[in-house]
Amino acid sequence: MIMSAFIVEDKTINKVVTWFRREVYTQSFTLNELAKKYHINLISDVWDEPLAKAMFQLNCAGVDARYGNGTAKKDVTIPFQFQPVAYETEVQVFKALQCWLYQCSEGDVPETKLYKFFSEIENYLARKIVMALPEYDQTTWG
Repeated sequence: MIMSAFIVEDKTINKVVTWFRREVYTQSFTLNELAKKYHINLISDVWDEPLAKAMFQLNCAGVDARYGNGTAKKDVTIPFQFQPVAYETEVQVFKALQCWLYQCSEGDVPETKLYKFFSEIENYLARKIVMALPEYDQTTWG
């Protein structure tokens, strides 16, 4: 399957990191344990910006893996900037995360700890969305 890859908009990464920051503060045990597994630093007070920049760099690595080293640099006209942004729903965040993961899924990028970490976050978020549905709550076990 021939894929294309591109550098996502800053807002795509920023939605994911903004949601993730809020989620860490409300579900800290689950996400902190997952972060430890992949050596993702959530300890400092300012972990969100370095995480967002690492996500951007991974996106660049995916584009370079697809089109050749240095390609991503040519596509970036202004440097990535982390800025918390509003998002309407967790489904919107889920789709942004899927978009970013897809654009990073070239070469060896899927073998990186950061990619694997966010693949697990994708699963976490999908479960959370489904379990919040009224239909899920009304369905019997077994």
